[in-house]
Amino acid sequence: MKKILAMTISLLFVVSVFGVASAMAATTNPGCPYAEGYYQISRNSVKVGETFTISLTKAAMNDVEIQGKTVTEITLGIVANKKLPYQIGPVELINVEYFNDSGTLLYSGLVLPDALPSPDFPHWSEITPSWNDVAWIRWTFKGVTPGKLILNGACGETETVTILSKDLPFKFFAKLFGFGKKD
Repeated sequence: MKKILAMTISLLFVVSVFGVASAMAATTNPGCPYAEGYYQISRNSVKVGETFTISLTKAAMNDVEIQGKTVTEITLGIVANKKLPYQIGPVELINVEYFNDSGTLLYSGLVLPDALPSPDFPHWSEITPSWNDVAWIRWTFKGVTPGKLILNGACGETETVTILSKDLPFKFFAKLFGFGKKD
């Protein structure tokens, strides 16, 4: 029991050190045209079946890649799929939400630009408020298979969201460290 407690506390300490270090890391880049915080990722690790969000400013949306795809490429894939969810690597995009400058939700669901014809989704000219009112876009993702989702920021940043399997290998580690054996 003492071994389990010692290993748990040690593991918790190591994870917290890395968590604080990644949270404190600066995302500013002197050549970056966007202010710090132009994108936000709600979680950097989820289990299969759990959700997380990626939010970014409307101004930066064409300069950010998710799993090597631009927002335009993802949108074209959704149009070809004719519905959400849309799988991108180990995750599914399950919802898109649009917010104004004050953080008020304007619309929930994918809305297409007028230049992209599709009878399956509304277009900005068909709804109120308009595209001009949008300041932030938030995508909600759901982990479907273990793996990594990589976001390449407009200013050279790379963020990784790890999707873990539901069953973590605790038995393997218990056997490796001799947990459960008598001292």
